[in-house]
Amino acid sequence: VAVATVACVAAVAYAAVPSGHRCIHDDPSHQAAIAADLKRSAHVVQRRSAEQERQLRAQSPQSIRIVLSTVDLTTSSQYCSAVGQSRPDFRGSGATLTCATENILTTAKRDFLTNDVLPTAIARLSSRLSVNRFTSNLIGSGSCSDMTVPA
Repeated sequence: VAVATVACVAAVAYAAVPSGHRCIHDDPSHQAAIAADLKRSAHVVQRRSAEQERQLRAQSPQSIRIVLSTVDLTTSSQYCSAVGQSRPDFRGSGATLTCATENILTTAKRDFLTNDVLPTAIARLSSRLSVNRFTSNLIGSGSCSDMTVPA
């Protein structure tokens, strides 16, 4: 009897609403607002996901990045081109050495260094050394003071 009474009251209340039953989720302006919120949320989640991915990559060991500069191999004051010249010894102390015949950097030696030795060394080091990367470049100081370090 109680169930029948509740059902009757509900039917009368529903019939009393002139336009019928309406829920807020049926309102087009509400649906548009939800769609806009979802787009904003998706953008924030996507942006946060990219940032989290970058941070995760920065925290996970990865191959070391090595940037090679051969500027000193083309700057005549940095290498021996004739016997008897005084050039930096590149050991960080600011000391110099006097060039001997075996110290002369010929075109063949320069090409061998830039095309074979240095790229091979970088490839081997990169494949074997895993590091936790910084989010910016790490530039050494002190021992590199005699060398040209690109910005």
